[in-house]
Amino acid sequence: MIKYMVSLWHWHPPVGVWIGVLGFLGVLVPLIRDLNRIGRREKALWTLVVFVLLLLEIKSVYQDRKEHDAEQAAIRREESEHFERIAQGIENSNTHREENFQATLKQSDALILAAVKIMGLSKDAIGSITGGDSFVYFRLLPTDNPNVTSVWEIHHGRYPLSDVTARITDLSEFRKAVAVRPTDRHSTSECPNINFQLISD
Repeated sequence: MIKYMVSLWHWHPPVGVWIGVLGFLGVLVPLIRDLNRIGRREKALWTLVVFVLLLLEIKSVYQDRKEHDAEQAAIRREESEHFERIAQGIENSNTHREENFQATLKQSDALILAAVKIMGLSKDAIGSITGGDSFVYFRLLPTDNPNVTSVWEIHHGRYPLSDVTARITDLSEFRKAVAVRPTDRHSTSECPNINFQLISD
């Protein structure tokens, strides 16, 4: 019995039903009863019915809002779990692709190392042929003659360099030549240039 009453208390019709019943009674009662002959007890009874219907309508409104909030929370929770599953799947897929990529890189490195061994070339041998990470820079030093400058070539790195050429151009003269005849390459080639080649031992 108690369980039935609790279940009945949690049940509610759609919002607006109790107000509709109240409006219906407000129309029906004057039609079937003479309002001048209604006694105090009957008036108290109808007043109680009005308050009960109002309380039931308020209860329906709050229960409907609570159920709506619970439904929205369940929908958001389900969407969040769905997105988490999607994100987890993407993460697993990325991890799998990363593992495959790393495995491919390892295989590529092994093939490169094998090719280098087959060719019989080491890093030092390649550096000796290509110059590796070595480079050359120049330092201009004054001399006793103010019209003469000493150019020093400085080699940096452990590997030798060969076939190194350098060109020194007067940029002001170059700009003048370009300004006079910008489309004539021959005019720019006439600028004062110093071309020299470094000879390695």
